[in-house]
Amino acid sequence: MPPAMEVVEYSPDLLNGIVAAIDGKPQKSATRQIVRRFAEAGLPIKVKRYFLRHLEDAFRVLCFIKKSGEAVIINTDGMGGNGMTIQLRILNGESFARLDELTESVRNQILHANDCRYCSPKCGKKRYVFAHRGAEHVKCQFLCSNFRLMVENKNDIASVMALVERELDLAVRRKK
Repeated sequence: MPPAMEVVEYSPDLLNGIVAAIDGKPQKSATRQIVRRFAEAGLPIKVKRYFLRHLEDAFRVLCFIKKSGEAVIINTDGMGGNGMTIQLRILNGESFARLDELTESVRNQILHANDCRYCSPKCGKKRYVFAHRGAEHVKCQFLCSNFRLMVENKNDIASVMALVERELDLAVRRKK
């Protein structure tokens, strides 16, 4: 019997297998674009392969900006049966100031994401506080609780990639 999960070394060939495990053309395209962007930047990518009884093999792709800080996690099956999801850590506050530039779908997913419930003593320092159209929002910054974006169409891909690019730009500026 295979293990429940194994860590697999990322490669462009593996990306093809990961994309094959995803339903939906926009979801496949978003996955390719995000993973390729991190690979082009020379940033770490870690892949976990899950062997699930009720599904085909599922993947979790972890894209890092720093050694131990994931910026994006792509779940091929939603890890809960909701389809492919993209978990995104948004550290660049400019992204919240530019929410109206995103598609309505992506913007609403961010605005309606889990509110911070102070799940850890670290929450006070690691929560998102931002205003949008006069309403204050306090969201959880822990990747397990925050933004789980679903790409519904090709326009959503551009919005998600804009968020990813802002995170990469911030990481480059912080390195200098």
